[in-house]
Amino acid sequence: DLIHEIDYALYLFGEPERSLRISGKFSPLKIDSDDGGAYILSYPDKLVEIHLDYFGRTARREIELICDEGTFVGDLLQYRLRCLETGEAESFHREDMNKKEMDYFLHQVERGEPTFNTLARAWRTLSWAEGGGSF
Repeated sequence: DLIHEIDYALYLFGEPERSLRISGKFSPLKIDSDDGGAYILSYPDKLVEIHLDYFGRTARREIELICDEGTFVGDLLQYRLRCLETGEAESFHREDMNKKEMDYFLHQVERGEPTFNTLARAWRTLSWAEGGGSF
């Protein structure tokens, strides 16, 4: 279900040295999958926390990066990146991103080359998200 955030973290930061996953059914929602989960990825120089749930009252899908240069929040629903310290923000158009993604995919197919997200990589992400994977 909600796997994109996990996939982003693994793509951006690579495989963690250690990981912890707690997930389950925590609400009365009538769905077959887990409705909430927390993931912690530990790296030599960073800690990544991922919170996913279906029962929050307000839809939020954000990535927050705390860096030496500042704190940056990427809003995945509003397609916006902002710096908390300066207030500067940049918006992205969904249609442009979808077109670039499709152009990239078709380009790779035409050249007979794999995309960056191979089936093996996607399987590892899914396996980890479901608790069967370990790093």
